[in-house]
Amino acid sequence: VGVACFVAAMATTLARRRISPVCSTAWLLLLTLGFSACTLATQVPPRFVLDLDKPPSERWRGAVELVLASHSFESGFGETFAQYNKTLYDNLKPHHWKLLVSALAEHFPEQAEELAGLAKEFQKQGHYVSVEYLAGWVFSHELGHTDLLIPSQRSEISKSCTGIVVEDADGSILHGANMDQSPKAVRKLTLAVDIMQKGAVIMSGVDWYWFTTGVTRVVRKGVAALSEDWRGLEILDHRTVFEAIRLGAVPQVFLYRTVLQKYSVGWSDGLVEVLRSVRMAAPMYIIAAGPASGQGVVIARSPTSSDGDLHLGAGPEP
Repeated sequence: VGVACFVAAMATTLARRRISPVCSTAWLLLLTLGFSACTLATQVPPRFVLDLDKPPSERWRGAVELVLASHSFESGFGETFAQYNKTLYDNLKPHHWKLLVSALAEHFPEQAEELAGLAKEFQKQGHYVSVEYLAGWVFSHELGHTDLLIPSQRSEISKSCTGIVVEDADGSILHGANMDQSPKAVRKLTLAVDIMQKGAVIMSGVDWYWFTTGVTRVVRKGVAALSEDWRGLEILDHRTVFEAIRLGAVPQVFLYRTVLQKYSVGWSDGLVEVLRSVRMAAPMYIIAAGPASGQGVVIARSPTSSDGDLHLGAGPEP
């Protein structure tokens, strides 16, 4: 899946209904919560299975190799890392990196072990990528909202994503999302990730942020399809963001996997309220769709709560 021209459509259906999608030119991911999950695309991304029954340090074994089988390190990871180093990470000091690693170990120990395993996966392929550096990527969304990001990159990030939730006349819910992220090299990092537990797929996503151990576009059958959009209210003081991280704010890239995996909630069992209230370190838009008529919402998140929700069906007819 290309990400600079990435288009993903995640569809949810009533338990008794199927959707027959048609796609011609766009990159299209269709995930049907009611019955099935399928991918239609002009180029299908490599598929990786993340088995939660394995030790955390072994769960991403083979993921880096899978990406490098199609694209060289230099043309994908190398170009992407260089761009973000120049615009963001070169501005971090040693104590910043230490705080990020410490916060992950304290508040997200399982993901910290997965990151350590990923660092070893890069090394096995002949490329040194430290746990500290991967920790920086875990918080790339949060740090991108701060004064550490160079000004010229801010306008690029602010136009990175779009999301939409609609309901058709039959009550079927369609959820679409794109990611126009720069540099274009990130499209070469994209994986389709099936997350398994006890021998069954519990959720699926498509993302290039997978090397953070998180997913930002994901679906859990019968529960919800979730995506995110950038929300740039103001430039945040990096000291405020680092303090929130130190205290355990959930990284944006961890949010959906954490909610759908840890909380095991359904749409009617508090999912929206969890998404509205979980503590974060930077603003974002949350776009969510459920499996039944009327289940769609866009949540304008601040770091601490929702600044407002737009529910499917609210407002005047177009």
